[in-house]
Amino acid sequence: MANIKYNGKNSEELGLIMVNEVEHELASNDIEVLEIEGRDGVLLFDKQRLKPIEKAYPMHLRKDVYQSTAPISEWLNVKGWHELLLSWDPDYQYKATVINSISIEEVIKQFGKIRVAFLVHPIKFLKTSLVERTLTKGQIINNRGNVRADPIITLTGNGDTVITINGRRTVLEDVQGSIVLDMQNSMVYSGNLSAWNKLVRESNSHKPYLDVGNNTINWTGTFTAKIKMFEGVKL
Repeated sequence: MANIKYNGKNSEELGLIMVNEVEHELASNDIEVLEIEGRDGVLLFDKQRLKPIEKAYPMHLRKDVYQSTAPISEWLNVKGWHELLLSWDPDYQYKATVINSISIEEVIKQFGKIRVAFLVHPIKFLKTSLVERTLTKGQIINNRGNVRADPIITLTGNGDTVITINGRRTVLEDVQGSIVLDMQNSMVYSGNLSAWNKLVRESNSHKPYLDVGNNTINWTGTFTAKIKMFEGVKL
């Protein structure tokens, strides 16, 4: 039987049964339409990003409606992005949040209807790519997704280093112990402290990312490196 898992809890635990009426909205580019006085047609301004999408799941509630209200509210009314797993798409993990109010339609005391609407990140991630793996210098790793991947890279060591991915350079200086380049959340930190100051700004320096397909990764110095790849597929 189909089910969803969100915020660490499965829908079946709450007595919710999926209804086979799910609509599948596809991700789209964020394009702003600009109208210019005196110019025919419109200009299209590409914001270089994918817009989040809404995924709604109609369900039947097979428990006492009144007693189920609080547990369902606790399950869904949590702030921020959370892991969303779909039983019919077992190889992938989604990021989702609930931003709209939830209502339960009571049919009879022991039966209700509910429509759960999630705001979903427009890229789903291969679960296997979320497991941290050790890198070796000069290693070729394959991004199996169909979009650029923003990884989390952890370097351990001391001193200066230059990371290259398919020739793109990321320059770091005076690393002490370890540093994490978290491109999923646009963060660079060492321990509990921000470490953006360790990145050297150069005209040919880039934040690290993985192209679709093969990526050759290298770095200088005596550092060890680990990566979570976050291979993604556009919804």
